[in-house]
Order: sequence, then C-alpha cells, then structure tokens
Amino acid sequence: MKNLVLVWIVSAVISAPMAIADKKINSIIAVVNNDSISRLQAEREAANILKIARQNGNTLSFEEASRNALESLIAKRLQLQRARLLGIAIPDHAVERRLAELRAEWEIADGAALAQKVKERFGITMKKFREAVRDEITIQAVYYNEIFIQTPVSDEEVTHFLQTETDATQKRQYHLRHILIAADESNKVQKRTEIEALRARVIAGEDFASLAKTHSDGGNAANGGDLGARESDNIPTPFLTEAKNLRIGELSRIVETARGFHLLQLIDAKRSSLREGVDRIKLSHLFLPLEKKDFAEQLRKEIEVGGDFNALVQKHSIDSISVEKNGDLGWFNVHDLPDYFATTVPTVKEGGISPVIESPFGLHLVRVVEINKQELNAEKTQEWARGIVHERKALENRLEWLEQLRGSAHIIVLDPEYAGIINQENE
Repeated sequence: MKNLVLVWIVSAVISAPMAIADKKINSIIAVVNNDSISRLQAEREAANILKIARQNGNTLSFEEASRNALESLIAKRLQLQRARLLGIAIPDHAVERRLAELRAEWEIADGAALAQKVKERFGITMKKFREAVRDEITIQAVYYNEIFIQTPVSDEEVTHFLQTETDATQKRQYHLRHILIAADESNKVQKRTEIEALRARVIAGEDFASLAKTHSDGGNAANGGDLGARESDNIPTPFLTEAKNLRIGELSRIVETARGFHLLQLIDAKRSSLREGVDRIKLSHLFLPLEKKDFAEQLRKEIEVGGDFNALVQKHSIDSISVEKNGDLGWFNVHDLPDYFATTVPTVKEGGISPVIESPFGLHLVRVVEINKQELNAEKTQEWARGIVHERKALENRLEWLEQLRGSAHIIVLDPEYAGIINQENE
C-alpha cells in the first residue's frame, strides 16, 4: 500500500480516563511503527510552523498548523527509524562541530550565550537542542547514503541537459506556490478530479494560497504552498519544465508524479548574470554591539586612512571566536553570503573595507581579504551540469523514497484532532 495505514480508535475503545489523558500536554497523539509522538512535540512543531507563516506574511489556523506539524513529525520519525536500521549513528564530535558552526553563523561567542539564545528562540534546553541537531545530521546522512549516492547520472543525461536547457549557462530563479493532492493507483481517478476542480477554482478567481492551506497534502501547505525562491538547479525537473513556460501569476498544467498530482503558480522569476565563473571571497570582520554605530563609523574612517585593521579587531571586536584569527571569517561563495552581507560586500574591492553593516546580531565592518574567480572552462561546465542533474534527480527520488517509507509504515493516530492529516484507508 502506498498510503499510511490509519487506525482510528473508536469511542468504544477510548475510555473516559483516556479522553482526559489526551488533553494532557504529554499525552501520546500518534504512533509511528514503534515510536510515539506526544502532544507537546506536535504543539511545539505547530508553533514553529505558525511563526514561519507569520514571517512570510501568511495566516493559517492552529488546526491547519497542527496537521502540518504531524505530517512533519511522522516523516522525521520514519527517516530516523531508517537510520537505526542502517546502523547510522552520529558521534558527539560531529554534533559539537555543527554547534560551533551555528555559533559562528549566529555570531554567538560561547556555549553559555548559545544556550540562552536556544532557550529564547526555541524554548528548549541545550540537551534537547543537541538531540535535535543530532537528528538533523542523521537525516542528512540517511539522504546521502540512501538517495544521493544511489542516484546515477549518465554522460547522456548531462549532454541532454546542456543541449536542451535554454541558455544552460544562465542562472535563473523561480518563486513558486504549490498544491499537492496525494494519490496512488487505487484512487488516481478521484484525486485527478479533485485537483482539476481546484485548478478551475483558481482560474475562477479564488486565492491559490488559501486553497493550498486547506487542500494541499504538501509539506508547505501551512505557508500557502509557498516553495520560496529557488535557483533553477534546485527545482525538480517536472516543476521546472512548467515554471519555464509560465508568466507571473499564471497557473501550471496539472503535473503527475509518483506522489500524486501537483499544481503550480509562478509568483516571480528572475535571471542572474551568466555563469562565467563562481566568485569566492575571503572575509574578515570587526564586530560591535548595535548601540555603537557612531563608534563603528569612526573606526571605519580610521581604517580607510591607513589604520591597522587587525590591531583594531584585537582591541575592539566582541566576536571572541574570530578575534583569535584577526577577524577571519573564511571563504564564501558570493551567492551564499548572508542576506545582510549580500547587497554590500560583493561591491567592495579586494583589500577594501565595507560600510558599517547592521545585522540581527550587531554591527560589522567587513574587510574583503581576497577574491577568487573560478572560470568555467568546458570541463568545469560539464562538472557543473552533472551536479545540477544529480541534485534534481536526487530530489525527485527522495519524494518517491519517502512515499515508500510511508507505504510500509504502520501509523496509529490516537487523537481525532490530528487524524485529518492522513486519509483514512482500510486494508
């Protein structure tokens, strides 16, 4: 079976004490094979989904968020169970390395400050956060071992990509919304009718995002089906084929995949500069508190007239990690720079200093230490194209792989409030 098995616990089985227990914050609301999901876990996940939706300017009910939360938690349990079956165990040093990366990314000086930020941002202890980080790394390892390295790419596929992609050396970005109606062989006709009806409603003037929230089986339903702005090499091939032929605001044809039927709406499309090469840039910075903007401007002027950047970093920067290396932040791909650096730093010449940059963490004076432009010759173009084809195929295979995991899973939803996330189906 391709669908999850839903076992309803009917009123004859649920006693009064159990009904009361269901309302307790630590009650079990679902079981995934031998693993349980508690109400507390689901409500925390739902709260996070609501927070992300608000940040993206979307609105949804707590019931909608709760259903999406259960979908996310079930998928996570299935992947972690697969990791245990494969014997994948993430060592402590890998977790600590990831925590160190997060401290650098969030501009946090030490472990105590990280614990405080985790408590404020996620409402959990560092012990729980470490477990979450370990789970994240584990799921990435499962994806790499089960899907990515198992996805072959032939020379013929690379050649076909270069021959058929319009301006293959041009980087494009598409911002899409998405509705998924999950289907298998047993209900394909019915589900096709459902998505055709949704498409007709959008054409008639109904809001795509609202319909996605209430009808989509996709993981982004809580955000109105918003897939975000993605580069063309990070979009599954069937979606990209449609996106290329859409105008802004236009609706796609119905797309059929192993998961079911999809509907897309193009929100925006952009074209970047030609891929003549990939700029890599080495940076260092002097980091100050937000309230010291005047002082930051003063230091910038001092550096511009010949002041010793390294000495000023040692004396004034509050980033204890980078201070030890004279403010060194290492190498970045220009396209991977944080948003607050992305609009300013690439315009600074090699050896130059940026204007004062404000981020959510403080003030930065960024020095461009070195710029490395990697030219794309024929060999590198082939390598680049192979990487795109590989990523696309792996993304498509992951969706099918997750469906297979679900198809062989035994899911019991104990709480009727959450049962709507899975279609009821009797064996």
